Amino acid sequence: MINDHLNSAVVMLPAAMLAAALVYLPIFFIRRKRNPVFLLARHAADYIFLGCCAMLSQVVFGWATVSPVPKEHFVNLDLFKTFREAYYEGNKISSIQIMLNILMFLPFGFLLPVVFPKKMNSFSRICAVVLTVTVMIEAMQYFIGRVADVSDVVTNFAGGLCGFSIYVMLYMRYKDEPSFSRICTGRLRLPVLSGPLSIGIITITLVAPIAVNTVLFALRGK
Repeated sequence: MINDHLNSAVVMLPAAMLAAALVYLPIFFIRRKRNPVFLLARHAADYIFLGCCAMLSQVVFGWATVSPVPKEHFVNLDLFKTFREAYYEGNKISSIQIMLNILMFLPFGFLLPVVFPKKMNSFSRICAVVLTVTVMIEAMQYFIGRVADVSDVVTNFAGGLCGFSIYVMLYMRYKDEPSFSRICTGRLRLPVLSGPLSIGIITITLVAPIAVNTVLFALRGK
């Protein structure tokens, strides 16, 4: 199923980007009329965000899957099932699924404070939005005849939080740079020790799984 979703996502990439362009085109002209100096980089960030939304809808709901997907209407409440299959039982597909779920939401966590600078300016708000979106996605997965998996909620949430943590690191480093502040106009409300917290989140959710997968795949290949 993963390969089918990936193949269909690749096939739908041009259509998704075209759809995002058609949606954003009126917004572009309205913004350009109101603010002629609105930076091209901000337009690009908003457009990429819409493109990510279109691609996410394709990957999750499979509007154009290569092969028919049987309806299941199943709920998996075993939080550690996918992790056991990936790291204990050596299931390569589960390992890939974990990484894909993380990477799928990473752009959203990164782009939310750029696209919505006045609203998405803290860890708590990013967590609330990302968690709400992934829970809604899994609920809809069940109703359209697929598997609603609680482990997907965890990995998607981790991906979104990781993306925001990467943004936080860039913000803390470049917030006083004019070129950065013109694109990322929002001021973040960050807790104490945000730097170490962000590094820890990135390490746990992104670096560690990649390292573990690389080692396990190398060992299994011997």
